[in-house]
Amino acid sequence: MDGVGTDRGERVLLIGATNRPDELDEAARRRMEKRLYIPLPDFNGRRFLIHRLLQLLEASTGEASGEEVAQTQRRVHHLTEEELDQLAAKTEGYSGADLKLLCKDAAMGPLRELGKGSLSVVKASDLRPIVMKDFLKALRRLKPSVGQSEVIRYEDWNKQFGSFSALDGEDEDEEEDEKE
Repeated sequence: MDGVGTDRGERVLLIGATNRPDELDEAARRRMEKRLYIPLPDFNGRRFLIHRLLQLLEASTGEASGEEVAQTQRRVHHLTEEELDQLAAKTEGYSGADLKLLCKDAAMGPLRELGKGSLSVVKASDLRPIVMKDFLKALRRLKPSVGQSEVIRYEDWNKQFGSFSALDGEDEDEEEDEKE
């Protein structure tokens, strides 16, 4: 932003994020030098996010319960590579936040089976691993939070005001130079 720094050597990086870019007024939009549209994750992105969220869950179970290193080696899920692929396919249209909620909900599956009375005394090592049926139940409860009409609106805004092509991230001027 103009005039923010007092010393020429100072560097200021301002990053803003919104789900409502069309509500930015012209003056604010003009001051944002780069306007990047971050689309919903594709198949590979969803698969990676689900896998990563499960890895983080695995890493946290041993630390959270204070158990020794052997406990952190315990697998908290038994999903195969094929099942991860199935989940990635079934979650088309899900945002990163939606996938995080999905993984949290699926992780509650083993707890739900225990019943309310035993929750206060259960250890992580007592829980069965998360399996595909936990994700399938979670998918029935959780739907994508971003509608297709919103995606179209974001893509249209990006075509009009975005800094890069939504298709491949390349500068459109470079593509035109290649054609000539």
